[in-house]
Amino acid sequence: MATLIIYMAREDYIPLPGGIVTQGRETKILRESYDYTPKPTVEVGERLMCTAVVSPTVRRNIPTDWVVTDVVDYASLDPSGVDYKGIKLAFCEKQPLPLDEFIKLVEDIEITQRYPVADNKDGDLAKDNWF
Repeated sequence: MATLIIYMAREDYIPLPGGIVTQGRETKILRESYDYTPKPTVEVGERLMCTAVVSPTVRRNIPTDWVVTDVVDYASLDPSGVDYKGIKLAFCEKQPLPLDEFIKLVEDIEITQRYPVADNKDGDLAKDNWF
């Protein structure tokens, strides 16, 4: 079973991207994820990161302006009806980084897991065409 972690803006509402599709809607939820580790942790002071694809083998972790300022844990009252054992609400505040600190936190991650590569424009996979 996993723990559901919801990162939320403490005070601000964030406009949803999407232009005409979202029509000016806003949310407090910055990110949600499931943590399958036995003792999931969300630390006060933790900076939210986003990931960008640099190449087929490299992902780049990029820091955001959002930092965790408070964490509240809730246990699941009825674990039989849900696929998670608890919920952690991580409240965040906007704390922009100076450029020099931003650059220090940017990290490239080499992807070593093999995955299939499409052999043609139709997306067919060749038998021996694995990256």
